[in-house]
Amino acid sequence: VKDVGKSKTYPKFKSVNDNGIVKHFYRAGTNGIDYFQTVFPISSTSFEELNYSTLFADIICEVGIENKNYEEIQKLQSSTVGQISSNFVVQRDYKRENYNFGFKIGGYSLQSKLSAMKTLIMDTLNGFRLDEIERLNDITKMHISGLERSLTSSGHYFAMTSSDAQISKWGAISENSNGISYLKNLKNLKLSSGDIDVEKLIHSFRNLSQNIIKKQVTEVLVTSNELLNHTEENKFLSNELTNNFQDPKLNDKEIAWLTETEVNFCAQSFKTVDFNDEDAPSLTVLGSVLRNGYLHTAIREKGGAYGAGALQDMNTGTFKFFSYRDPNLSETFNAFDESINWALKSITKEKLHEGILNVISSIDKPSSPASEALSDFNSNKNGFTQNKRKKFRENVLSTSIDQLVKVTEKYLCNNRSRSVLSNNNSQDELSSLGFKLSAV
Repeated sequence: VKDVGKSKTYPKFKSVNDNGIVKHFYRAGTNGIDYFQTVFPISSTSFEELNYSTLFADIICEVGIENKNYEEIQKLQSSTVGQISSNFVVQRDYKRENYNFGFKIGGYSLQSKLSAMKTLIMDTLNGFRLDEIERLNDITKMHISGLERSLTSSGHYFAMTSSDAQISKWGAISENSNGISYLKNLKNLKLSSGDIDVEKLIHSFRNLSQNIIKKQVTEVLVTSNELLNHTEENKFLSNELTNNFQDPKLNDKEIAWLTETEVNFCAQSFKTVDFNDEDAPSLTVLGSVLRNGYLHTAIREKGGAYGAGALQDMNTGTFKFFSYRDPNLSETFNAFDESINWALKSITKEKLHEGILNVISSIDKPSSPASEALSDFNSNKNGFTQNKRKKFRENVLSTSIDQLVKVTEKYLCNNRSRSVLSNNNSQDELSSLGFKLSAV
C-alpha cells in the first residue's frame, strides 16, 4: 500500500519536575480556553472498592463543598469553569503486569479563570459533602437510569467488556467499574421503597476518599499561551503511581445477561498482546479485514443485525468480535468462527489494502487541538510513546497477507471467551450454547 496521506504530527509539549509534581504543558490553539487536569495517587485499593468508584467520581463534582450546598456550588462552577469532571485511572506496568491506581480531576476554563479553576478543583477534592442525602439519592437513581438506557444503545460495549473480563485483568477492572457488573452492584443498592441505600454508599465513598493521597503527582495544562521557558522540550518526564493494585478477579463463566432488549449483542474474545508486541499492528489490520471482508456480509447483510465487527484492543490485550442489535445468537457465533477460517484461506490483496487504509485513516484522523494533546499525553503516560506510535504506523503499512494468516493461527485458534446481552425469550437457546444466565 502506498501511503499517499500525511502522517499525523503530534503536539509539542514541554515538561518539568516541580517539587515532585511532573507538570506537562501542551501548546494548542484553544482560542483562549485552557484545559487543566491533575492526578493524585491512591494509598491502597482492593478490587471490591471499585464497585461504586465511577459513581463516586461523578458525584463529588455534583454536591456541595464545605459550608456551600450543591446549588451554590453549581453557580460557582458556572461562573468559573465550562466543566469539571473526575474519574479513577489505572496505569499498567507492562513489564511486571502490575496495575497502579490514581484519581484524576480536571476541567475547562477561560485563561483568565485558570487560577480560580485550580482552586475549585482542590476545594472539590478536599471538601465535597456527603450529607446531602436527597441529592445523593437523586443522582444515583439518575445514574442507574442512564446505564439502563445505554444497554440498548451500547450493548456491544457491555458484551465485549464481559467477554474480556474472563481472560484479561484490564477487562475485569473495566467490567467491575463500568460494565454490567457495575450496574448490578448499583441496582442492589435499591431499597423496597425505590430509594437508594445512601448510608451504604456513603460508607464506600468515605473509604475511597480516605485512600486518595491529597498531593498531586501529575499536572497537565493545554493552552494557547507560550510554554514556559524553563521546561524541557520533547522529553516525557514519567512518574509512576506507586500503589500496587490488588489483582482483579477474572470471571470464570461465559455469561448471558438477560435484559429488556428485544435484540441481542454478541461478543467473543481471544487473548492476544499489547502494543509492545510485534504482532500488534497485524492484529489491528486483521480486525479491519475481518469486518469488511466477512463479518459485514455474514452478520449484517445476511443475518439482519444492525452492525458487526472485530478489533484488536491494546489495553485489554484481546482480539474481539461483536454484533450490534442482532436478531440471531447461534448463527452469529458460528459466523465469528467461520470468519476465522476465512482469514486463514481467503484474504485477498484487495481486502488487505482496504484494511490497511482503514487503520491508517483512523490513526491519522484529526481531532480538536485539546483532544489531540490529551490523547498524546495519555498515550505517552501508558508507554505508547510518539516513537512507538510512528513505528506502529509504519508496521501497519507493511502488513502482508502472510502476517495476517500467522496471527490468525497464533491467537484466534485458541480458547475463546464469550458473552451476550439478550432477553428472557432466548433462555433455552442460550443454555444450549453453554452460557450462564444472569438477570441484569
